[in-house]
Amino acid sequence: MQPGMFAQLVVMGLMHDHRLLSQVSGHRVNIIKFLPPLILTDADVDEPLNAIDKTLEKAHRLRGGLWETGKDLIKAALKR
Repeated sequence: MQPGMFAQLVVMGLMHDHRLLSQVSGHRVNIIKFLPPLILTDADVDEPLNAIDKTLEKAHRLRGGLWETGKDLIKAALKR
């Protein structure tokens, strides 16, 4: 695993489970960025925060969640 892979798996989980578009800030870094709308409501703030909480909770479970996504990516890469 290279540095920054965890952030990429979190981004994938946010999109897959919550349809929340985000992006890793740079190569080999664990920084995720969001582009919120110019005008925000409380729900516009709460929804992504709850999605991040749920995604990170999933990430802390070794079996399942983001771990499974990572294994699937590695298997697909090795097949090439």
